[in-house]
Amino acid sequence: MSQGREGGLPVGGVESQIGPLGGVLLFNLLTAWPLWRIFARAGLPAWWSLAAFIPLVGYVVAAGLLCHMRWPNLPERAKPGPRKQRRAVGQRTDGEE
Repeated sequence: MSQGREGGLPVGGVESQIGPLGGVLLFNLLTAWPLWRIFARAGLPAWWSLAAFIPLVGYVVAAGLLCHMRWPNLPERAKPGPRKQRRAVGQRTDGEE
């Protein structure tokens, strides 16, 4: 690596080799794979992970889908049992004195 003019900082690295758009593409590739697996395990269409390639909005779309869609692989929630009747303050039930 060569030395830069200001401050003697090194110039180079991944960004200088593939450019800024290449760095963004590399980041998107590295994050799309885990998103693909999360969508697949949740039972949702895994191709939604490709939304990560849309600049600025893709991750919001993917997170919104994961948050607000019903996950088919999760078991159904048990229905709550009957609720107990509320008592007023000072009200006694049978057997209490």
